[in-house]
Amino acid sequence: INPVYLYVFTFSILSGYPVGAKLTADYYQDETIDTNQAQTIATLTSVGSSTFIISVIGNCFFSNIKIGIIIYLSHILSCLICTLIIKNFFKSSYYKNTPVKTEKSNVLYDCIFKSVQTSLIIGGFICVFSVLIKTIEIIGFFDLFAKIFSFISDKEHIKSFLICLLESSNGVKAVSALGLNRINVALCS
Repeated sequence: INPVYLYVFTFSILSGYPVGAKLTADYYQDETIDTNQAQTIATLTSVGSSTFIISVIGNCFFSNIKIGIIIYLSHILSCLICTLIIKNFFKSSYYKNTPVKTEKSNVLYDCIFKSVQTSLIIGGFICVFSVLIKTIEIIGFFDLFAKIFSFISDKEHIKSFLICLLESSNGVKAVSALGLNRINVALCS
């Protein structure tokens, strides 16, 4: 196993998205990995932060830390399964073990700058999609879609699922507001 895979996956499951994606992009730009490896590693990085999933989703939304742990473990398992599937499509033996050259005086500055920049970008996307979700809700699109697909589930589950497709934080909050049951936990997973 390529050590880059393990490193990126470890940081992804500890820190959540987008840390793993950023590490993958950095390794790709440094030519430590090739395009095929970057595509494979990207499947390992699509996991939420352990703190967010266990604390916010489990404890705050569902009032049950065990639910948060179940959802978190399902995230990790799904990333591993997807990686095993994707790995067969993007085969590569390219691996270049070269140290990244960084000026020591800029490490702290770069670290803080990139962290703040990434946090602002994520916050911006959450704001944009929150406004989009509210706009779509006011227009009545969710209600129309829920009526069309009412044979699948009740209106609120369909509406919450659609919100999850647009932005996961708002979607999980909408699902958790429906109460604690297996269907809601499965939707959040």
